[in-house]
Amino acid sequence: MIAAISPADINYEETLSTLRYADRAKQIVCRAVVNEDPNAKLIRELKSEVCRLKELLQKQGIDPGTLERKIITRQNSVYSVLEEDAIDRLKASEKLIAELNETWEEKLKRTEFIRAVRESELREMGVATGDDGQTLGVFQPKKFAHLVNLNEDPFISECLLYYIKEGITKVGRPDALVRQDIQLNGQLIQSEHCEFENKENIVTLIPKASALCFVNGKAVTEPVVLHSGNRIILGKYHVFRFNNPQELMQSRMSASVSNDEPIDWAYAQNELLEIQGIDLKAEMQKK
Repeated sequence: MIAAISPADINYEETLSTLRYADRAKQIVCRAVVNEDPNAKLIRELKSEVCRLKELLQKQGIDPGTLERKIITRQNSVYSVLEEDAIDRLKASEKLIAELNETWEEKLKRTEFIRAVRESELREMGVATGDDGQTLGVFQPKKFAHLVNLNEDPFISECLLYYIKEGITKVGRPDALVRQDIQLNGQLIQSEHCEFENKENIVTLIPKASALCFVNGKAVTEPVVLHSGNRIILGKYHVFRFNNPQELMQSRMSASVSNDEPIDWAYAQNELLEIQGIDLKAEMQKK
């Protein structure tokens, strides 16, 4: 660097500032750095780490080429703490390298697979997800038979959805000895209350002995085939509406009741009282 200074006293401040800058410039050290992608740098460092770990294992008498076979049978072998740590670090590094080398399409495919598995697990628990894969809530499936909750409060009515999977879906309490697919609490709910059998899109309600189950207001003690729009009451407080989209598509018919009145909690309760011979309006007038 060339700096111009002046011996004149009128340029004293400028000369002093220039000399100070020159002194600071001499302290600047330039270091050459390779301009590379951060992922590429990380992969290169991981490969170096893998090579170092393989050399360490070879010194211990372990062939990295037969590492998988040795890991399978290592409960029958004696490894030192250093060897165990080297094996774990080697596997972790190789896994990370494989993930970093994935293309965008491969990452997208893996993400879609994870999302599908997640939705499948949520369906097993009786929880529905939206099309975005994140929003939890109720939507009307186009393939699966399901139950929708009905409640006296319209704000929480139709907010829970339970899938009736192919085969047997068990309904009971969370503390049952056998895990129940749909878990309910409340009065008159037995440990194993009832079962829903879904066979070729035909769903049958099978109540357990002494279990309180109602279909369209009528108490059932024997297996009964369900149809879309049927009202189901389990125990004393759990009220549901049964929907079977496949049945509707095949029959091209509406639910078994008139559409003039909505099938909600009040409808199901009034229906139950009428079947039991109780006129709700007359009782209200008496009071």
